[in-house]
Amino acid sequence: RNRMKLAIQFYEKESKLLSEACEKEQVRIKHADALVSYAKSWLVTNPNRKKKLLETWWKLETQILKAYEIIGDLHSVGRSCNNLIEYSYYDRPYLVSGFAERVKIYEENINIAEKAIQIFSELDDNYELARAYCFAGKWYGIRKRSQIAEDELGEFDNRHRNYVEKALEISKKIGDAWLIGMSFSAGWHPGHIKKSKSPYGLKYSKRILEFGLVAKDNLLIAYGKNAVSFSTCVVGMILEDPDKQKEAFKKACEMAEGAEYYSKLSNHIPSRGSYNLSLALHSIITVETDSETKQKLLEKDRKVIQEGIERLRGWQSYSGSFSSLLTTYYRLLAKTKSNVKEKKDLLLKAQLHAKRFIVHNKDYFPKMRLWPFLQLAGVQYALANIETDTKKKIEFYKKIVNSLEVCTQSVEKRQKRAVGGWWGGGMFGPTYYSFGRVLQQFYYLTKEKSKLFRAVEVYKKAIPLYKSTDLPTRVAESYWRIAQTLDLLGDFKKASLNYELVAEEYDLASKKIPQLEQFYGKYSSYMRAWSQIEQARHSHSIEDYNDSQQHYNKAAELHESTGQWNYLATNYSAWANMEDAEGLSRNENTQQAKQGFQKALEQFAKAEKDIKERIGGITSAEEKEMTQKLLQASDHRRKYCQARVLMEDAKLLDREGKYLQSSKSYAEAAENISAIIEKVDVEAERKELEYLAILCRAWEKMAIAEERSSSELYLEAAEFFERARDYCYTKKASLWALGNSSFCKGLAAGIEYQITTSLSDNALAKRHIKNAASSYSQAGLKTAADYAKATLRLFDAYVFMNQAESEVDPEKKTKQYQLAENLLKIANVSFTKAKQREKTAQIKQILETVKEEK
Repeated sequence: RNRMKLAIQFYEKESKLLSEACEKEQVRIKHADALVSYAKSWLVTNPNRKKKLLETWWKLETQILKAYEIIGDLHSVGRSCNNLIEYSYYDRPYLVSGFAERVKIYEENINIAEKAIQIFSELDDNYELARAYCFAGKWYGIRKRSQIAEDELGEFDNRHRNYVEKALEISKKIGDAWLIGMSFSAGWHPGHIKKSKSPYGLKYSKRILEFGLVAKDNLLIAYGKNAVSFSTCVVGMILEDPDKQKEAFKKACEMAEGAEYYSKLSNHIPSRGSYNLSLALHSIITVETDSETKQKLLEKDRKVIQEGIERLRGWQSYSGSFSSLLTTYYRLLAKTKSNVKEKKDLLLKAQLHAKRFIVHNKDYFPKMRLWPFLQLAGVQYALANIETDTKKKIEFYKKIVNSLEVCTQSVEKRQKRAVGGWWGGGMFGPTYYSFGRVLQQFYYLTKEKSKLFRAVEVYKKAIPLYKSTDLPTRVAESYWRIAQTLDLLGDFKKASLNYELVAEEYDLASKKIPQLEQFYGKYSSYMRAWSQIEQARHSHSIEDYNDSQQHYNKAAELHESTGQWNYLATNYSAWANMEDAEGLSRNENTQQAKQGFQKALEQFAKAEKDIKERIGGITSAEEKEMTQKLLQASDHRRKYCQARVLMEDAKLLDREGKYLQSSKSYAEAAENISAIIEKVDVEAERKELEYLAILCRAWEKMAIAEERSSSELYLEAAEFFERARDYCYTKKASLWALGNSSFCKGLAAGIEYQITTSLSDNALAKRHIKNAASSYSQAGLKTAADYAKATLRLFDAYVFMNQAESEVDPEKKTKQYQLAENLLKIANVSFTKAKQREKTAQIKQILETVKEEK
């Protein structure tokens, strides 16, 4: 400050002496007066006063430039241009009142920079040529960051890159440390930051600081420390090693604190030290697990933000930055609160600042919409999670989706010129990933499948962006989400393939991060277990129960091998046994099927116990959520097995002719299954349960119809079977339901025939039974087909018996009874094979009667 005051005194003295000595030296007088205003601008802190001083300086310097142009002094013209583009760079872009003013400043300086380059390219002054290239590069860089029109970007990118390279080339030949450092500063850009091979990112950040220290220039040191802080922080965001990540954030904090110190030494108000320090603190807070440490960091962050606000009070172009920081601060603070009201109050403050940030950016950076809307979406998501009213929750999710749609539109525009580095892995990829998570949660509220299809779409867009930054764990997480979403959609085969891709990415991660090799190796096995589960579900959906059983057994083995998730092995062994029982049931091995479901029931009970014992020790919120869902699923399957035991019991009772008991078991099974349906999220699973519940209702009606010989009840059962067809996923199940419906209609017509002895009723009954037999045969249900054919024989036997009763000729009468007897014997064989003891007993009695009559 003392030196700057001395400079002002001497510039004023120079102006006075020149005015007294020679009035003709107006150019030199104006130059001295201009530098008085410029030097004073470094001492004042009030933004309005600083702006007026810089406007005076700019006005005088541009007059000087025109004067030199008139007299043809090219070297002085060039130096004036360089002074304008350098001195204007430090503060003027941050003192604007809006976007239009900012753009005007950019365009003025870019035009002047081009003039300086043109002049010094023809003159022998490498220092000034390097300075021209350096600050031209700076102006093209910040103009590019202000989101200019897409069709201009290519030219701006090229000029920015070329000018920085030329500035570095010339300044290195000269060997001027300050100019080399400034040239590196001109090339630094957050969008170019990568973890390795980053010529414009972290590497440049370190070079700025290195040459700033050599030059002993406080402002350049502040630039360097700020650049290193920000670069280190964003690199930390895309690191996969948690220890290195925390180390990076701590280093970012240290550098930001240093930047703040050095910027204060040079009284450079718009330094981003406080901003970068708060950003680094937010990053540490996000990964910190100790609650006490987290509280201390949050308190430090509050002070940093408050100090920054005080320091930059009146700098309107910076108010948005602090709104952004306060949004994140209040959101992170809300996470530490257990009281819902406290949490909500903090989130509402965060939302207010997020909206202020959006308004600010509209005024100053109208095309930069990604980060403001992403922050708003994050706060809205947190508010939605504490909302208990479903309708209000849905309204929140609509707002979140709208905010994220704005973000993805912004990403798609930016992707045309920035894919890799921080943009790819640090901003673009997470934007799509977060959107996918929101859509999944939205689906749970609305059950709209369109949300899931959209989720798959946005998750897929995240994958190449994470791959561009070499982030296999993030790629794995995206494939994982896709697999989960496909599971909800019932596309188990594709879900299985995606789980395999997850496993492959975790294999890559285990090689990339040696200290976590075992950890990611276990995750790889865990994902392969899930691939087996999805294959099992696919096999189940096509009624290949044997294959499904094998996949569940493999899943159980893989879970056992992980150690971490071995407590889930029993759960999948239970699923395997349940699939075995399903197969036995479909093959009419009823007693064995009942035993199989009973065994699975016992295993699910044990699985629940194992999960409950482990769940308290799970620290990961996501794993805990997954385990809770598995616990719920195991409970559902245990109840399902109880229902299936009742169903198999009902079948056995039906065969013994205990129809009323059978109907009660079917009714109880239907109620048990119906109680599970509403709690199941997967549509395919829910549809299968609805199908079974309807079948139980149909069989309940059939059993009562058998007991009462009621054609009306058989027809009601037929209607239930017709309804069941709407819930069938496979042709086999559909044919089975159709066969059952036809069979019930046939039995109803058969009862009518016994009452009326009308051949038309008999013909109708036989037609329905033939249709049933045909459907059963096409479905591969041999026992059911044989049973239907046996029933046909029985109906034919009834016709011959009725004809025999009405026949007067003894010989013909005997013949009719003989035909009936033969048909009854054939039917009896089939009913015996089908283990229909009550039917065989019934036919035995009819046969005795026929023999007596014969």
